[in-house]
Amino acid sequence: MINKLKQKVEKLIDENEYNIVKIKGVSLSRADLESALFLLNVLEKNGDLNGYMVIGEVKDLFNKYNIEY
Repeated sequence: MINKLKQKVEKLIDENEYNIVKIKGVSLSRADLESALFLLNVLEKNGDLNGYMVIGEVKDLFNKYNIEY
């Protein structure tokens, strides 16, 4: 699930420089997408977030995809 979401976020970052995008009903800014990508990379590499907090829209996105953090 992490890999699927990571690919989607990378694609949206490439396509939308300034626009707000929606993924599964969650509105995300460019900064939210970049934060989500960073956290997904940390999760993929380490298996946990090493103390990083997931807040706001990124938290909602992770919850929609049932990603444990």
